[in-house]
Amino acid sequence: MDESGDIQYLRFPEKEQDSRMEETKARDDIQYLASRKQEESIEQTLLDREKKYGSFHERAQITQRLKNVMDGAKNWQHLSDAKKEVLEMIAVKIGRILNGDPNYKDSWHDIIGYVKLIDDDPNEVQ
Repeated sequence: MDESGDIQYLRFPEKEQDSRMEETKARDDIQYLASRKQEESIEQTLLDREKKYGSFHERAQITQRLKNVMDGAKNWQHLSDAKKEVLEMIAVKIGRILNGDPNYKDSWHDIIGYVKLIDDDPNEVQ
């Protein structure tokens, strides 16, 4: 008991230190497992994308060629950033269609969505 009459518990610093070390190790183990799971998840995502869209590098060549054509067009410099971005995103979707599964509905749906962003904006079209 201390001066106030409360019961004092004996502390064992080495046991507290061991406990903290075990907690730290457990936390480190959990973080490691989570990072491994994330790496596996990323790998699976990349494999899934390749099945849908074909080789990333081949798709990148197609997309960059489309973007180069757009960039060389006489009106490209007169377009708003929003219009340029929409056209570039459509080029990405076209690259996926040409290099991957042309029947994957989501690619076509995304193109419609990008066009709608411009069509619905009164500052972009009249």
